[in-house]
Amino acid sequence: MAQIDWLSELPELLLLRILSLLPAIDVVATMVLSKRWEFLWMFVPRLVYDDSYHYLDINHGSFSRFVDRSLLLHEAPILELLHFKLGQKSGNVDIGVWARAVAKRHVRELIIEIDSSSCKAPAILPWSIFLSRCHVLEDLEVEQCENDNVTVFTVRVPSLKRLVLRKSEEERDRKDGEDGFVIDAPSLEYLDILDSSGAYCIILNNMPVIVVACFDVIYKHPDVYPFGTVFHSLVELTICTCETEWLNLLMCLLRVSPNLQSLKLEQCHDIEDERPCWNEPSSVPECLLSSLESLEWVLYEGTEEEIEVVAFILTSAKCLGNVTIYPESTKTDKEKLEMIKDLSFLS
Repeated sequence: MAQIDWLSELPELLLLRILSLLPAIDVVATMVLSKRWEFLWMFVPRLVYDDSYHYLDINHGSFSRFVDRSLLLHEAPILELLHFKLGQKSGNVDIGVWARAVAKRHVRELIIEIDSSSCKAPAILPWSIFLSRCHVLEDLEVEQCENDNVTVFTVRVPSLKRLVLRKSEEERDRKDGEDGFVIDAPSLEYLDILDSSGAYCIILNNMPVIVVACFDVIYKHPDVYPFGTVFHSLVELTICTCETEWLNLLMCLLRVSPNLQSLKLEQCHDIEDERPCWNEPSSVPECLLSSLESLEWVLYEGTEEEIEVVAFILTSAKCLGNVTIYPESTKTDKEKLEMIKDLSFLS
């Protein structure tokens, strides 16, 4: 009795979705299964090219030819995702050719991972995928790694709505001179920065529509925000309390966020630096007087400066209706009870 090929009987859209979960080398290989599958791979909306894939026991030229040919034959009108994981079998020339092919495929999401440890020379990306050439880019995530040869990373994209920047602690002492981020994205709605290197971050223009901002940074530069920068639309703000400079960053952002509604303070890492000293500001930020409704503090330790910050917010915030404080898990029940008593006197 002949076996029934139930898989081939599935709707084409479902088959394409299943194929989207496989590496490109396996997707293309399905063309030999039957006549139904011969051209199906050409319309898969998500492609992942990984030159370290265990099936690819081939040299640099073979991998490059595979990518070239499969991209040339691919016919999907829109590619939801094109993902390159590049190492020893990929060179600078390949990246340039493939990037130009990307421009013709109406790619919605492009991911390029380059294993610099396996490259003899730094990878050089072509002009066609520089940020300044991405006129409809809305979502960007960048993770700077050790020895990436980038000092000042500039994001100048008028269409950008979501930006996530990551810079590792290994970069803190390895660069001479300037080191930081420059952001010019007036349409930004979401900003998330994690920077353990102590680099600066300069915002060139106002962000009139930004709604959510998260900062986990070492803040040492007094001119991070140029005079006049105001986040009128910012309603949600998260700040890491692990670094000595977090109080300065907090007050800076409270002053320039007049419509802030939700504030979250969170200890994201182990604390190694000295704790900051609290200096009560001469004036109360506008958001505390007119808009702040919620305060959440995760891993609250009850230190002197933390008590003073809570006291300042509780006594100044006229619209505050929800306060949630999670004490550090290492505290004993007795210590937690003392914290509750201290906080009750502030409210």
